[in-house]
Amino acid sequence: MQTFKKCCESLLIAGLVFLFFLLVLGHRLHIPGWLQVVGRIHPLFVHFPIVLVLMVLLLYWLPQGQGVILDAWGAGVLRLVTALSAVFAAIMGMLLSLEGGREGSMLAWHQWAGVAVAVLASVYYYYYPVLQAHVRAGRSFTAGAALCIFFTGHWGGDLTHGENYVLGPVLKNTRDHVAPEKAVVFENIIEPILRAKCLQCHNASSSKGGLMMDKMSGLLSGGKSGPLFVSGKPDLSLIIQRIHLSEEEKKHMPPASKPQLTVEEAQLLSSWIQSGAPMEKKLFSLPARDSFRLLAQQWLSSADQEEEEPVYDFHAADEKKIVSLNNNYRVIEPLGQHSPALSVHFYGRGAYSAKAVEELLPLKEQIVDLSLARMPVKDNDLAPIGKMTNLRKLNLNYTDISAAGLTMVAGCKQLQELSLSGTAINAAALEKLLSLPQLSQLYIWDTRIDTAAIRTLRKKFDRVRIDDGFVDDGSFLVALSSPLIDVPDSLFYPRMTLRVHHPYKGVQIKYTMDGSLPDSSHGEVYTGPIELDSTALLVTRAFKKGWLGSPSSSANYIKDLRPDSAAVISTPDSLYKKIKPAILYDGDLGMGGLNSDDGRWLGYRGKDASYYLFYKRDTLLRSVTVYDLQQTEFENFPPVKIEVWGGKDKARMRLLGSVMPASAKKEDLPQVLHQKINFPVTNVRCLKVVAYSLRRMPDWVKNKNKPARLFISEILLN
Repeated sequence: MQTFKKCCESLLIAGLVFLFFLLVLGHRLHIPGWLQVVGRIHPLFVHFPIVLVLMVLLLYWLPQGQGVILDAWGAGVLRLVTALSAVFAAIMGMLLSLEGGREGSMLAWHQWAGVAVAVLASVYYYYYPVLQAHVRAGRSFTAGAALCIFFTGHWGGDLTHGENYVLGPVLKNTRDHVAPEKAVVFENIIEPILRAKCLQCHNASSSKGGLMMDKMSGLLSGGKSGPLFVSGKPDLSLIIQRIHLSEEEKKHMPPASKPQLTVEEAQLLSSWIQSGAPMEKKLFSLPARDSFRLLAQQWLSSADQEEEEPVYDFHAADEKKIVSLNNNYRVIEPLGQHSPALSVHFYGRGAYSAKAVEELLPLKEQIVDLSLARMPVKDNDLAPIGKMTNLRKLNLNYTDISAAGLTMVAGCKQLQELSLSGTAINAAALEKLLSLPQLSQLYIWDTRIDTAAIRTLRKKFDRVRIDDGFVDDGSFLVALSSPLIDVPDSLFYPRMTLRVHHPYKGVQIKYTMDGSLPDSSHGEVYTGPIELDSTALLVTRAFKKGWLGSPSSSANYIKDLRPDSAAVISTPDSLYKKIKPAILYDGDLGMGGLNSDDGRWLGYRGKDASYYLFYKRDTLLRSVTVYDLQQTEFENFPPVKIEVWGGKDKARMRLLGSVMPASAKKEDLPQVLHQKINFPVTNVRCLKVVAYSLRRMPDWVKNKNKPARLFISEILLN
């Protein structure tokens, strides 16, 4: 038994030494896969030492003598095993932290507290006789150690589950009520959504994935996976892509265990990016028909109606019935956890039918929120809705209903909010509905009801807020939206046709092909498709009498003089040897993104990248663009120099041009870089491109003495 004890004590000392080694020098280490597995056991294993440490501390406070639970030798072994388990748990935690993915002060506090618990447990084992002889000191020590465990566990829980995970259910997460006309876009609309659904994991204390969303600067900087959004392009924005992943997907955000974004919140974020992701602008400074402004105004208005979750006096519907009626085009969800109330949203005009509404009648008592917005709903389709006696919120925006059909919803005595924007209703039909006892909010944007009739209705039904949107009295000039270019930035060969249009009738579109900004006196008037046979930068604007000129929209078109074949001179690393050289001229332009292992990149470490490109006939060239990958977190650096050689064949080539790309900085975001080498127009049949790799990475990189990795995806010839 003494041998066992000595072995454990030696293991304890070795563990403490290794723990401090990881604490001081861990950031310089490359952790192998098998040790990463050990680190990932930390969240599971850590509960074992917590129980043991608390147990041995509690034993100190129990009366000694009669009824002793363990003899002296057994208690000593228990303290030794406790110290060992605490040290091992701390080592696992350190290994887990070295994988990356988490940053911030909370991680640092949790690490130091975990090390402190390991040290305190070891001190308790070695100095137990001293603490037993000095009761006051011993009790202070054990109380302090227990407090240290509490804070360590608290910070660990916040790292795993998000900030304020424990107190989350009792903390109020309400947003400030701000009038739409006073609202600032980021402060009053976007930031409250992020605070409620994203900041648990993406804040200064715990920046998961290197992403901090508690400040505007962090939002603009993005995280380790790249920029968070692409202004004007929600479909290409990482945040929108992650939101719309299935909840079963690991990369879905927020994680499935966290509160999810509502449909309205997701639509707001998407339309905000579509509108250019404005930050400090006031909401009402945006165009009156801007989709983000319209959604945000309704969202802010609904905040005035927010109350505690209501208590419903009807029973829950049959779960099997809900499941059978739920599909991709008719989404049925409970309004809250354990709530019998249901919300129903319809999607896809082509999939809609009157029968789809009628099939909801078995749930007529439970449906509280129903949205049929933009569905081809006819008057007769409203009959089943009139039987939904507990319906509180009904959205019929831009449906095909008329004044005659509205009489069918008069049976919805609990209706509180009704949206009829873009429908063929009239004032007489509205007057009947406004008599509903619970109705408090009515939206009638983009209808044919005149201002005088609305004024009369407001005076007669002053308890109801009637929102008719923006009314143009002729004194307010609004900027047109930008023209829509059918084909975005593109690589083409040998020619292409461009089309531009605008959603408003009577708009004049002007354009230039040299990148200059068109205005009333400069640029060509668009009259039909544009035939393109050379590289061009298309810039368009829209103009119309009584409107301000639109912002510009642009697209870059590059004529690709792609070679007939290519050959790799310098052999790529083993992982990339099987990739064919044809990827160098396939027109992909680095669209493989930041994943260097997706088969679209040729990778090198410690050697230069060089290639031959061949034409079968004489070809005039004036530039070469090399697409490379910058991702300093993974030691992917741009080349230090690129040379382009050309001639009639391999034996008769001369240096055409070179470029020295800018060195990567620590704060640079991951991105695909385009290194362009210009040279006088030259007639060639053979090209040689050499990209020289970085032989020694900067001091701020973890493995600074190693050569950088170099990745090449495309070589564009023009």
